[in-house]
Amino acid sequence: MNCSTKYKLPNLTLLNKYEDLQFSMTAEEQSRKADRIRDIMDAYRIKIEEGIRALPGPAISEYQVALAPGTRVTRIRALVDDIALAMGAIGVRISVCPDSIVLEIPNDHRSTVPLRSLLEDKAFRESTAELPIAIGSTKVQSAKVIDLVDAPHILVAGATKQGKSVCIHSMVASLLFSKRPDEVKFVFIDPKTSDFSEYGALQNHYLCVLPGTPNEGSAIVTSPQDAANVLEGLCAEMEDRYNTLLQANANNIRDYNRQAEGKLPYIVCFIDEYGDLTVAFGAKKESKELSKRITASIICLAQRGRAAGIHLILTTQRPSRDVITGLIKANFPTRIALRTASKTDSNNILDMPGAEKLTGRGDMLLGQGANLERMQCGYISMEEVSAIVEYVGAQKGTPETKG
Repeated sequence: MNCSTKYKLPNLTLLNKYEDLQFSMTAEEQSRKADRIRDIMDAYRIKIEEGIRALPGPAISEYQVALAPGTRVTRIRALVDDIALAMGAIGVRISVCPDSIVLEIPNDHRSTVPLRSLLEDKAFRESTAELPIAIGSTKVQSAKVIDLVDAPHILVAGATKQGKSVCIHSMVASLLFSKRPDEVKFVFIDPKTSDFSEYGALQNHYLCVLPGTPNEGSAIVTSPQDAANVLEGLCAEMEDRYNTLLQANANNIRDYNRQAEGKLPYIVCFIDEYGDLTVAFGAKKESKELSKRITASIICLAQRGRAAGIHLILTTQRPSRDVITGLIKANFPTRIALRTASKTDSNNILDMPGAEKLTGRGDMLLGQGANLERMQCGYISMEEVSAIVEYVGAQKGTPETKG
């Protein structure tokens, strides 16, 4: 792996601050909504303590309501939908704790969360993650940063036009702003031939090209046939890496890179509209065979890719059981749900309802094991994406781009 020592990471000035789209919650709004909560509790004869604590967020704010001694939590659970309806706001969610309830209520004015603000946050700047990704802003307006190495694969799902593309672009940008071309490579599989087309300019720097596969000399993989071959090429690369690790007596890529002179880059494979590759081919025999090949490769990489430094990020706007199967969920422990069309879709993604109550426009739930956290995705425009890849593409490329 050769990489120019003169390569310079992009500067955050390529990203916008969107200062005109920032709004602060007023004390009047907090007080008004707290009073409304008290009125609702009184109407349902639910006894609460006097103080209601508000935790303002960029789009959604939390209102923590302490229950009076003796108040039955089970009764509140049965009234969750009624309470949300009485608040008169779309996207209200209620979580019940042993001695309190937390209401998540949309703000009167939603603030845009610029990706730049997340990348400038201390949580990202001082992160020790191997592959840091700024997922979004939490309800208390702090950046949520995860290490893709620990994830180790991510599923992003939700209804159309709810923010999946922006979410993926923010993940790519997080890595472009933090990792050099010798540290990470990308594979983009885009059956819609739209979301990833901008990244063709990264071909001489960040794109992983596997010799003998259809994307040798081609930046973005678009056809199901090519996707099947490229994914099988990644499986072969994974096996080669396992042999390399074995010879070096290393347990994983991190251990290997600590001791080896020629370091192996991580490989992140982004697959847009996974369901289009595995389900929607039709009834022809060759289509079914392609579907089986693609699914088998994805499961193989998801089960064994982590130690070899290969990570998958899948998206789908069809979160049905035939797309998000039990095998997919078992091997993608980190899942992001944007707004879904139904409670059933939310269950298919997160194994629990909730995503159907989101407000859209990047409002999402991050599930990691048993933990579920609501946050707002960082926003990056296609103009910003173009500026980043133009900056990268203008630098001298590397003669060798193989993973």
